[in-house]
Amino acid sequence: MRIATLLVCVFFSGQIFAQRTSTTTHIQLMSGETIEGKRLIFLDPANSEPMFQLDGAMFPSKDVEFFQNDHGYFANLGRVEGFEKPSFALCIDMGRTNLYQKIKIDVYGGEVLDPKNGQSDLADGTEFQYYNVGMEPVRKVGYSNLRVDLADNLGATAHLKDYRKYRFLQIGLLSSGAGVLASTIAVQSGQTIQFNPMMLLGVLLSGSSLLLESPKDDALWLAADEYNRDRGYVAVGGGY
Repeated sequence: MRIATLLVCVFFSGQIFAQRTSTTTHIQLMSGETIEGKRLIFLDPANSEPMFQLDGAMFPSKDVEFFQNDHGYFANLGRVEGFEKPSFALCIDMGRTNLYQKIKIDVYGGEVLDPKNGQSDLADGTEFQYYNVGMEPVRKVGYSNLRVDLADNLGATAHLKDYRKYRFLQIGLLSSGAGVLASTIAVQSGQTIQFNPMMLLGVLLSGSSLLLESPKDDALWLAADEYNRDRGYVAVGGGY
């Protein structure tokens, strides 16, 4: 699934993604109002609040929930992360659920892409931290949120159960490893602590929990992908 997403997201120049969208440049305000235009620029002056300039009109960035420019379709993360600093994410996949990867707005907010640190400043489509359903505000990716939003799809629910299984296994390995280490150290109480095979076992048990991070992440990807396989569904928002 990640390979497919990467193919969709080969848009380091921003052009491939832009060609796949059909809507014009626009912003959607927190109120739900959509305003179209031709030229959209993000501005972050030193002594005033961040703004979007759409043609000749100015809009505080905190009032913009979604926007579309030549580089893609973006969501404001303010409802999740707070509005103290402007924070946005790029939509990397659209369907019944829309998946978003966090980006640097100063890279994507101009008329041309401006990656000051090369490709490391560009979204690569290999992970998503946020999602939404239709035109609802974005939510943070997590088991609790996805379990509710994807509950009507048995395939997606099965992958979320896998995620929960991996998480429980991680907790079990960490707890077991910590228990072995604690008991081994307790036996040597009052003595110089000597590293021994039992302590090594505790370290290995705890460390092996990290091997489950990738399967956990894959389970979330697969859940969203399964939910989006309903080809009869017409995506809402983002211009597809």
